[in-house]
Amino acid sequence: MGSYAVLLLGLNFVLVHGYFRAASADLQEFTAAVNHVGPRRTLWVVWTPPREKLVDYLKHAGDLYCLNTWNIDLNNYEARLNHFPVRFRSTVAAGMTESLTAAVAQDLDFIIAWGNQDPAEGVIPPSFREIFHEGRLRVFEKKNVP
Repeated sequence: MGSYAVLLLGLNFVLVHGYFRAASADLQEFTAAVNHVGPRRTLWVVWTPPREKLVDYLKHAGDLYCLNTWNIDLNNYEARLNHFPVRFRSTVAAGMTESLTAAVAQDLDFIIAWGNQDPAEGVIPPSFREIFHEGRLRVFEKKNVP
């Protein structure tokens, strides 16, 4: 009985290690454009989740573009609630919605799209242009960003 337990534990370790190595590679690919976005920007992230997943590690991955940059990810619930100390530029309307509407798009500087299928298809407004494309990651900038 003990040898089966060790075998199962070893197999579990191999499978979990492989899963998280793939997840790490996805996150590294997802954040490849951090330097292209820059500081003090408003972002919206669109992604297609991986087919097989233990956890949705991309759900808050857009926040990696906000670490130490003063960027705000507007499709993160924290940017829409009064529970967190988020201050918007005077041109950004508070109370964002869950979906990328024309009203939300006018407040954005960048849209970050990632996934196996094209998550940007039919979502990116004409006022944005693609500035970065590598693997499954595409970054769109508003055409008049200073």
